[in-house]
Amino acid sequence: MQFIQSVEGKEAAKSRFKFIMGSDRTSRSRREISSSKSSHNRGSDDDRHQKKNRKITEDDIAEYLAKKAQKRAAKVAKKLKAQNISGYGNDSNPFGDSNLNERFVWRKKIERDITEGMPLETFSLKAEKKRQRERMAEIEKVKKRREERAIEKAQHEEEMALLARERARAEFQDWEKKEEEFHFDQSKVRSEIRLREGRTKPIDILTKHLNPSDDLDIEINEPYMVFKGLTVKEMEELHEDIKMHLDLDRSTPTHVQYWEALLVVCDWELAEVRKKDALDRARVRGERLPPELLAEERGMHSSIEADVKRLLQGKSYGELEALQSQIEAQMQSGTAKVVEYWEAVLKRLHIFKAKACLKEIHAKLLRKHLQRLEKPLEVGDSERELTPQPDEEDASSDGKGVETLSPEPIMRQETPELDEEAGSYSPQLIHGDENEEAIDPEEDMAVLERKRMAVLEERRLQELTVRPTPPEDNFEKKAINE
Repeated sequence: MQFIQSVEGKEAAKSRFKFIMGSDRTSRSRREISSSKSSHNRGSDDDRHQKKNRKITEDDIAEYLAKKAQKRAAKVAKKLKAQNISGYGNDSNPFGDSNLNERFVWRKKIERDITEGMPLETFSLKAEKKRQRERMAEIEKVKKRREERAIEKAQHEEEMALLARERARAEFQDWEKKEEEFHFDQSKVRSEIRLREGRTKPIDILTKHLNPSDDLDIEINEPYMVFKGLTVKEMEELHEDIKMHLDLDRSTPTHVQYWEALLVVCDWELAEVRKKDALDRARVRGERLPPELLAEERGMHSSIEADVKRLLQGKSYGELEALQSQIEAQMQSGTAKVVEYWEAVLKRLHIFKAKACLKEIHAKLLRKHLQRLEKPLEVGDSERELTPQPDEEDASSDGKGVETLSPEPIMRQETPELDEEAGSYSPQLIHGDENEEAIDPEEDMAVLERKRMAVLEERRLQELTVRPTPPEDNFEKKAINE
């Protein structure tokens, strides 16, 4: 029992000791807390006192405002929704910006703006939305201008391509023209070669009529006489050659008129040859004539055909023009009595007009050629007149040197100078033919041939001008009587 009481006493003492120690600790901790609070209060009072005593500079104010503006801008950037800008994305945009849809806060710019005195209201949500709308409108304008420039560039490229095609077409046409001119010049050269070698074609004769040469014989017959005796194939080839010369040989109005008249005559002669060939073929085979040829054959009487030829032959181009205008006036006014007759006349009038035009052009070219041939003859005659003839010189010298003879003989007086000269018995050389001109026989024959051609042409022109025109008959009465 005593042992138990002693143990309980020890435990009670321990508990009392712990309580005492705990109370000491709590009191000590309370004292420490109170001391720390008092020291903290003293420190805060000191900080406040220091802050009150410290002066606030402008840099501090600017730094404070900048931080505040940055915070506000960051809040605005978070509040604004991220959206695509005019259809552009982070991956596809012409600016090369991979963070296009993310809001960017330009801190350095905000600091600069704040230091320059920009108010904080400019960094509000409303102001940022306004600036965003302006930027979007500017981006839309830039995009629209870019599209317009792309359209203008495409149009410009199309115009340049069109101009290049036009230039290429013009160059190609120029090349074609040069090629045609080259072939035309070569045809002229071939024509001259054929004329020299005697292998003439109808087109060679026609070009020879238009461009007479001194080296070749001149053609006396009219150009339209070349169509006589040609076959259908030869006539077709000649028709193509005339068309080529009409397209390329347009150096003078005379050349154009010449080839146009030849084309009219060639068309008429080609139609006549084809009709005659078809008629001969049908008669040989025993077939019926084609209806169009049969209608033409029955359309006009042979006597009326002869009357029309007599009326139109022998007239000049001007007379045929006047006759055509007179007939057309009568046909329009209704005063023409036999309409079919005058229609037949008008149908054949353009052929005779073309032939008359060719005849006048041929006569004019012949006159020019004869004048060109006569010029060297006149120059040669004038030179011969200017140079004295040897007979005249001899006569003049004889007239001066011959003394008058008397019927009485005159005694020769011997001169001592002749007797003194020894060895002078050789005859004296006389040059009497120094001024005589030697004539080349070929040149003499050429001059004689030119004179003959000139005389023949003058006679022919006189016959053409003196030839009386056949009297005009009253074909209307004759046709009515028949």
